[in-house]
Amino acid sequence: MENTENREELGTSCSCNEDDVVREKSTTKQFPLTIWEVGIAGGDQLENYTSDYTVQTFMIPGTVFMSLLAGALFGVVKGVALVVFTATAGASSCYFLSRLIGRPLVFSLWPDKVHFFQAQVAKRRERLLNYMLFLRVTPTLPNTFINVASPIVNVPYDIFLLATIIGLIPAAYVTVRAGLARISNRRVAISG
Repeated sequence: MENTENREELGTSCSCNEDDVVREKSTTKQFPLTIWEVGIAGGDQLENYTSDYTVQTFMIPGTVFMSLLAGALFGVVKGVALVVFTATAGASSCYFLSRLIGRPLVFSLWPDKVHFFQAQVAKRRERLLNYMLFLRVTPTLPNTFINVASPIVNVPYDIFLLATIIGLIPAAYVTVRAGLARISNRRVAISG
């Protein structure tokens, strides 16, 4: 019993049964490396995943890791759907925040890019969906910039939304498959 109390003081928990595994509490989130670690996440994986994925709204790096985790936790179809939905929700939040308060910030951070983007949008007004899809699929302009500058250069939200949903699918598929492959590789290594 004394051993258990010492472990609790050190920030770990343990059961009195010898068969139970001692697990350390961690303040940082880590990518699960085994199926056992994925199982530790419990039944509320979706809730934890979506609450952590809000980093997309504020353009904080880490969305790739969340996409890898989606593949490991949910598989390809559900993972891609979840990644595309949450990334689109984050991009849409960024679009509306920029529409409300972003104009001075965008013009101060990227004055040349905004003028270039504005000219391209005006020139391609007839085929704007194709242009926005091209921007989403290729690394011509960063997605962060597209999310923030689109309302300022008068890209209609319906075109922005459709281009975002369709344009994010290829990258989401690749990262979700990579997350699934990471877990599969660990399974082979453990069983083999």
